[in-house]
Amino acid sequence: MRKMAPLTHRFPLLAQPATRFPGGEERRASAKEFPVSKTITGVILDLQPGALRELHWHPHANEWLYFISGKCRMGLFGSHGRHRIEEFGQGDAGYVPQGFGHYLENTGETVSAS
Repeated sequence: MRKMAPLTHRFPLLAQPATRFPGGEERRASAKEFPVSKTITGVILDLQPGALRELHWHPHANEWLYFISGKCRMGLFGSHGRHRIEEFGQGDAGYVPQGFGHYLENTGETVSAS
């Protein structure tokens, strides 16, 4: 007899209803939606051309980004005047250290997905 894991390790992220905000939407898989994922959250973020994912930060976690399509600008800042602006395109990856404020802006002419 084969034992089954108590929680599934498969999650249909694109089948989830999107959370909409001005200029975009996101689909999220955190421990709340996907109980087996205790220490990581996954998000697919779609931004319309010219849209902004508002300034925010994660006080308890780092953030990794992978850009599926489009062009984005990311601005980030930390304590003691540390700041940086980076440009991203399809296939690029980015990193935001824990506690750094950051935003994403779609600088392209098509939807940007990350």
